Order: sequence, then structure tokens, then C-alpha cells
Amino acid sequence: MEITILHDYVTSHEKEWLEQGKIEGKIEGKLEGKEEEKLKIAKNMHKENYSVKEIAKITKLDCKTIEKLK
Repeated sequence: MEITILHDYVTSHEKEWLEQGKIEGKIEGKLEGKEEEKLKIAKNMHKENYSVKEIAKITKLDCKTIEKLK
């Protein structure tokens, strides 16, 4: 009897943990997508001769990251 209860407890928590993992994965994916979009915008701005400071202000990327895009 105790084994069955323990198994049910673990199974229900495993489902919860899997759902949380999916949520965390989705959030992580969205953040990565936003970062990629910022880099894309920064590259385009660089092509249009915006200064590093202007690009940093608009994209919220740090100057070192922007300079690496050159």
C-alpha cells in the first residue's frame, strides 16, 4: 500500500516538474529569440552607419557586443 502511494506521489510531481521544465524552456527560447532579434537589428543599424552608442541605446546591447558585429 505504501509503495503505491509513494509511486502516485512521485508520478504527480514528475508531471508537475515536466510542465515547469516546458515553461522554463519556452521562456528561455523567447529570450534567445529576442536576443537574436536585437543582434539582427544592431547589424542592420551598423550597415546604415549608426554609431555604436546609438545602437546600444536603441537595442540595449552592450558596446562590446556591438563592436564584435563589425
